[in-house]
Amino acid sequence: MTVLCLVFLLEMSAFDPWKTGIFRWLCLGVMMLYYLDSVLKTDGNTHVPSCFALLLIPMSVQCLQDPVSAPTALVRNMSFLIFIFVLANLLERESRAETEACMFRFAKLFIWTVLTGNLIFFQRYSGNHDWIGMTANRNMTVSVLMSAAGLSRAFTSRKYRIAEASAVLLAWRTGSRMAAVMTALLYGRRILNHLCISVPLLAGFFMEKEKIVPLRRLFASSQSLKRDTWKIGLDLFAENPLLGCGSGSAWYYTFAENAGGWGRGMHNSWLVILSETGILGALFYLAFFAVSTGHIRSGVYGTDPRLFQACTAVLVMLGVNGLSESFLFSAGNVMSLPFWMSFLFLEKMGRAQA
Repeated sequence: MTVLCLVFLLEMSAFDPWKTGIFRWLCLGVMMLYYLDSVLKTDGNTHVPSCFALLLIPMSVQCLQDPVSAPTALVRNMSFLIFIFVLANLLERESRAETEACMFRFAKLFIWTVLTGNLIFFQRYSGNHDWIGMTANRNMTVSVLMSAAGLSRAFTSRKYRIAEASAVLLAWRTGSRMAAVMTALLYGRRILNHLCISVPLLAGFFMEKEKIVPLRRLFASSQSLKRDTWKIGLDLFAENPLLGCGSGSAWYYTFAENAGGWGRGMHNSWLVILSETGILGALFYLAFFAVSTGHIRSGVYGTDPRLFQACTAVLVMLGVNGLSESFLFSAGNVMSLPFWMSFLFLEKMGRAQA
């Protein structure tokens, strides 16, 4: 698990000189063979939540809408399912205690890798002066840092309180509005009582170079809703509201046909689902999350309380963050890794409790 998760965290980052993604797919391939071998040894038990079967229909719809893009769509959807199979198999243990221990190990690995990597690249900026640390863009940096902050709450020692505060501080350094949103989600009513919230507010005025102040950008007027990306997604949905326009249509129209030439992508994971699968596919995704939420709630009394709360916080934060990025359902993306590890862990613990 350590090797696989490290590959997901470090590949396509500042630590990766090639940025091809090849090691990620090699790891997935090896782990998939290991998974298939374990299935054969356990008389066909898949270890994967049955609720994922609900996604097969909308994924099929995505692939069949456009014959030209069908092979690409099939590879994309199959890679996502393989990603899920591999992570679910990593969490497959003999007992609930061993499964919890596995998730604790993942949390530690994620927290310290993300913090160390972003501190090493403390002076790394994008072309438009966004601080991006070890990752490829600002929103990715915010996502992994706030995920690290959420997972830090599973531990009681003082060093994890320091890690939590550091992750929040670094997330605010990006000047992203989503840092403020996820911070509010993580702390709720206690927001005024946490030092790790007030520190970023004060430090934000002094952290950027060349008079680029994160808080100034944070509260500046936003043009994101006025750009073509979300509008194109809604237009695609309007063209075929029942079945959507098929896998890849959102990517094509926002990258190839965007009049502004930004190549921004849809910047909304949920709108991608709606535009690519239509109302029918969206209903299946809704059913998938409804069923899995029922399983997760069943495990609330049988799971370590702090770990349950930490994983739930990650799911909520990244679910909301899905409104600003398109990678929630991406295979092996560093932004989707903590979401699906937390999801699969909580779902498994809930099924075991039931």
